Amino acid sequence: MVKTIVVTGGAGRIAYSLIPQLCDGSIFGESLIHLNLLDIEISAGRLNGVKMEIEDSCYERVISVTATTDPQIAFKDADVVIILGGYPRSPGMERKDLIGINAKGMKVQAEALNQYAHHDCKVLIIANPCNTNCLVMRKIATNIPPENFSCLTRLDQERLCAFIIDAINDGSHLLANVTHFNIECKCNSLIYISKRISPKDIRNVIIWGNHSNTQVPDVTNIEINVDHKLNNNVLVPQWTPISDILDMNWLVDEIIPRVQKRGAEVMNAQGASSGMSAANAIAKHLKDWFAIGAGRKRGLSDIGQGYDTEKNVFSMGMSTDNNPYNIPPGLIFSFPCTFNYTTNSNEIVPGFHINSTLQNMIDKTVEELVNERKEAEDIVGNLR
Repeated sequence: MVKTIVVTGGAGRIAYSLIPQLCDGSIFGESLIHLNLLDIEISAGRLNGVKMEIEDSCYERVISVTATTDPQIAFKDADVVIILGGYPRSPGMERKDLIGINAKGMKVQAEALNQYAHHDCKVLIIANPCNTNCLVMRKIATNIPPENFSCLTRLDQERLCAFIIDAINDGSHLLANVTHFNIECKCNSLIYISKRISPKDIRNVIIWGNHSNTQVPDVTNIEINVDHKLNNNVLVPQWTPISDILDMNWLVDEIIPRVQKRGAEVMNAQGASSGMSAANAIAKHLKDWFAIGAGRKRGLSDIGQGYDTEKNVFSMGMSTDNNPYNIPPGLIFSFPCTFNYTTNSNEIVPGFHINSTLQNMIDKTVEELVNERKEAEDIVGNLR
């Protein structure tokens, strides 16, 4: 199979970390690719340098590399489009101004995408504000199915996952009835964590809502594989609710704000927004969206009808139309999702419990998204 992959903002930090993964087969497997890189005129020289480095790397699966500042050339026959390029927020800029500037840019790209890309193209928006940018592109590029648009919240999910793993392995916030690693335990009332956990030992890590500081990192539905039990000579995971392992008050008071503010923390530390970790999150999003490497997926708890227990749950921004969580229609919102092999599509996983604390936070992020939509509509017209 041959795919045409487009990366906008192709001369930027995220692209520089993402491109090797696009080219070496780790995301799209055995597919051969035409790689089109798009950026603005002022970055044309640097973009051409990136093209040279790709050529010098001699990737086996890369058929061609195009570096251009023309959306028509970049989006021609595109199968996958990754929107990295957007106008960054400068000091003192109001969020409303940022939304307006980016809405104009997304409108231009969406019009070119609508005219020149394949009509079954999939479009992933990372440029912020990514939820509202995704909504703008989805409403304008009407030749592409609306379900083929999504925005990135996977980086927030990976951050939450990492913080939970660190907390358990560190042991400082375990509940009193939880023993740690190779400590001998003969009391049935205790939870015995027999090993250091890794990402494969954590599931149902969910981000709800907007990719902003109103995002809702869900610390209530997470489950941890603390050990394996022997069942008919087969080792099976022993999934345990996180509330039985870690202090929930600490998770709500410390971990949720840390995830919400992690982007700013990274920017303050290195003087630039996340690059490498964002590229890693994009790669994982694409693999799950295209159901690549399905055999390596982590388990899904039995919470809904028709969902295979070997499927993964992942967070991604999707349309709120006809969603099972009563989020108002006409928005792009991060939900727990999975790949349905029967319909060959991604869909929202129903059935996760939302308590009153979680609901209050969700209401706030919904309110922000509604306001962002109104501000974008001032520029591009009706988005509902």
